[in-house]
Amino acid sequence: MTTPQRFPAYSFPKGFLWGTATSAHQVEGHNTRNNWHQWEQEHGRILDGSTSGRACGWWEGHWREDLDRAAVAGQNAHRCSLEWSRLQPAPETWDDDAIAFYRALLEGMHARGLCPLVTLHHYTDPQWFADEGGWLGRRAVQRFRAYATGVIERFGDLCVDWCTFNEPNALVLQSYVGGYYPPGKRNILLALCAAVHIARAHTTAFEVIHHIAPEARVGIVVLHYDIQPLYPQRKGNVRLIGMIARLVNDFFADAVIRGQFPAFLPFPSRDLRPGALDFYGLNYYTGVELGWTPWRKRHLGFSFRYPPEAPRSPSGLVAHYPEGFRRVLDHVAGYGVPVIITENGIDDADDRLRPRYIVEHLREAAAAISRGMRIEGYFHWSLVDNFEWEKGWTHHFGLWEMDPETLVRRERASARLYADICHANGFTDGIAHEHEAMLRVAE
Repeated sequence: MTTPQRFPAYSFPKGFLWGTATSAHQVEGHNTRNNWHQWEQEHGRILDGSTSGRACGWWEGHWREDLDRAAVAGQNAHRCSLEWSRLQPAPETWDDDAIAFYRALLEGMHARGLCPLVTLHHYTDPQWFADEGGWLGRRAVQRFRAYATGVIERFGDLCVDWCTFNEPNALVLQSYVGGYYPPGKRNILLALCAAVHIARAHTTAFEVIHHIAPEARVGIVVLHYDIQPLYPQRKGNVRLIGMIARLVNDFFADAVIRGQFPAFLPFPSRDLRPGALDFYGLNYYTGVELGWTPWRKRHLGFSFRYPPEAPRSPSGLVAHYPEGFRRVLDHVAGYGVPVIITENGIDDADDRLRPRYIVEHLREAAAAISRGMRIEGYFHWSLVDNFEWEKGWTHHFGLWEMDPETLVRRERASARLYADICHANGFTDGIAHEHEAMLRVAE
């Protein structure tokens, strides 16, 4: 069986956005103003005991060489985030150096032919905001509205597409249920309260951005898991896991598209309104099987596993499961709004599984488009190895490898594969032949 038959060709619509994604705290470095800086200093918070430190050196100017690589590789867009704590070191203060940095960054994207997709909030909070209670604080929504207002006033001429929050569902789970992100709480009620405040903050930011820049487009980015029941023979388990999947995957979609919280939650839907977004940002990495056993004491009785037939990344964090992506795409298509795949990738330092992961997940995206789904772009996570939150420097998602000590980059083979796909606006038989060896290794 030839490689083209194993990996058939597919294409994408004209004008499709091809890019990679980064986030400010993970690539910039030298930031001591946010809640993650303090979190990193506490013993045991980061898997390898590291800190973000210089990160990828973007604050030092290394963003230029990374964006040069992206442009040469055929990418026509880049997703980045702004660091709230740099821009507003205090509630009523805006930092001129940070403004100049982000204007230069966005202007640099335009100069390289990269369309910016900018996220306002990617996990990190200013320390002063955290000290006020963070997303549990009574002024949280108003603080975010003021921040969004200031951002659009200062950068609205350089960007059209804005994401308010990155993965608010993951942020809430990690920060208020699992305790792995600051503030390290483990309380489901607090988690729901934070989620409600974030949904309201998105809605008010959506309104203020459109008021200042009517031509802008505003979306939200949500991490979707393909959650399947671990015990499909137990009807009660199937119903419970279905409810959890809806809560995890659909809470924010319901809030910003339908304008209401789930009916079983005791929260009024005030300050929400239907249709409070112009596009939906979809992050997908893997699928999981989830089950519940009442007599199991650990983890509230829940247990999970990855689909047993799915190859795993070296760390075990991501299972290569494009079938789950297919189900997620079909689910999100039901929202009836334009979709941008804002993150998709796998941690793979040896670059053995990533080539197949890219090709097979993009194949599912192309198939969804052929079924009538409006997908406008794909952003691979990530452009370069970066500081992966509580995992530190132990996980490697970059198309370009990076040594965190020297900041030296090295192109991985999958970067060349992705470049060929970007240049071709799809996957061709010629690309399959060119990269046959690495695609067969991935099998």
